[in-house]
Amino acid sequence: MINSSEIRWSDVNKGWCDMAGLSPGEAAGLGWLQGLHPEDRVYVKSAWGKMVGSAGQWGMEYRFRNSKGETVWVYGLANPLLDDEGKLTGYIGINTDITPLKQAQQQLQEKEEKYRTVADYTSDWEYWLSPKGEYLYISPACQEVSGYSPEEFTADPALFLSLIHPDDRRRATGHFAEEYFDRYLERFDFRIVAKGGEVRWVSHACRPVYDSQGEFAGRRGGLRDISDRKKIEERLIRSEERLLLALDASSDGVWDRNLLTGEIHQGENWHRVLGYSDAEARALTLTWEDLMHQDDRQQTLAKVAEHLQGKTSRYEAQFRMRNKAGGWQWILSRGRVVDRDETGRPIRFVGTHTDITHAKKVEEELRKAHEELELRVAHRTRELEETNIALAVLLKKKREDTRELEQQINANVRNLVEPYLAKLTKGPLTGEQQTLVGILKANLAEILTPFTSSLSSKFAQLTPTEIQVANLVKQGKRTKDIAEFLHLSPGTIHIHRKNIRKKLGLTNQGGNLQSVLSSFV
Repeated sequence: MINSSEIRWSDVNKGWCDMAGLSPGEAAGLGWLQGLHPEDRVYVKSAWGKMVGSAGQWGMEYRFRNSKGETVWVYGLANPLLDDEGKLTGYIGINTDITPLKQAQQQLQEKEEKYRTVADYTSDWEYWLSPKGEYLYISPACQEVSGYSPEEFTADPALFLSLIHPDDRRRATGHFAEEYFDRYLERFDFRIVAKGGEVRWVSHACRPVYDSQGEFAGRRGGLRDISDRKKIEERLIRSEERLLLALDASSDGVWDRNLLTGEIHQGENWHRVLGYSDAEARALTLTWEDLMHQDDRQQTLAKVAEHLQGKTSRYEAQFRMRNKAGGWQWILSRGRVVDRDETGRPIRFVGTHTDITHAKKVEEELRKAHEELELRVAHRTRELEETNIALAVLLKKKREDTRELEQQINANVRNLVEPYLAKLTKGPLTGEQQTLVGILKANLAEILTPFTSSLSSKFAQLTPTEIQVANLVKQGKRTKDIAEFLHLSPGTIHIHRKNIRKKLGLTNQGGNLQSVLSSFV
């Protein structure tokens, strides 16, 4: 009833009473207002009173604290009941638990706040569009990139498209005109004209956003200022162009092959060295494969394949190419892969051609000269071998003659000399004569021994008198006997003995001089 605080709950809504932590009795009248969340109690009571006083419709969201202390969100809706005369007799209403919806909204709000916080401090120009394409958010970085503030973009939705560089506008508008819903816009680079007239490169990407129910909630995207990167790329391109020109000038042709499209760029020199003019090369669309010698094709293409597969650090091959006159010229081809995609697949292959025909001719001449030299050396070797054989025969004959001579000398001494010496020793001899006979026997023995040369070499630095003294010492003669035999004083013999030791390197060494001299034989 109107003006009554009595409220009747249907059995169907007893679950709501349980949810709100109130029994139907407690909820009767205005008792349900006591179960409201403290922060909502005042404005809900005020709205309830205004509704009753104005006999109007009531609808609002508010919170309850249930018996477990949990917060429950409720949406209440009440409509007036009128009798046949249009007089207000009461209200009928319904309460709906909207807690899951409120929780989802709160999570979404928290995510939006985090997104805004991150986007506000990022250097990228971030934005968020509503399902209708209106700006919901633009990060402050837009002003750093374009010179325009977020408020200016929000106030003028067409501002962004007007900033696109005229040369890129057609491509960019086609990019943005792609299907708006359920479509990821892949990263796309284009230029914009900033507020001060500066041209800047930006990279754009965008994706759709959906709410917890899967409904389309707009799009989020971003633009990244890539002006510095583009400047570096342009410098690299210019450097690469200068490098290719330098390579083309220093070689007989540069080639640059796009392995994805099959397109080949060739420098201006390679066809000239084969005798073709620029016009003829363009008209004939010549390729190195077309002009390559058939016998060189298989091994050359195999080397190319090995490098493209990453088996070699660089490609290098030598092959013949047919020139305009119909002859063959030798080419040294070198190159390497300079660009690969993210999977490692080669996409660009660059190298040079160098005419090595003259070097090949020199190499062939050197090969022939080497072969001729080897033949001459082999012939000379055979001659030397034959000479060595002849010398060996002569040396063998010489050794045989020497042995025969030695045997003859030995025989002659034994037969012609020793018998007479034997007779002398048996006859009456003076002491001096006996000494002379002994010396003769000793010297004959040394002459006949095969080691006589050894003794002579040891005595080569001695004087004749020192050699006589050394021989007598070796035979065991004393200083006094040697002095009498040589008609010298004992002091002189002593000096000769000392000089013999010095010249034979025996100074300051112990041992008997006779024993040392005997070891030389």
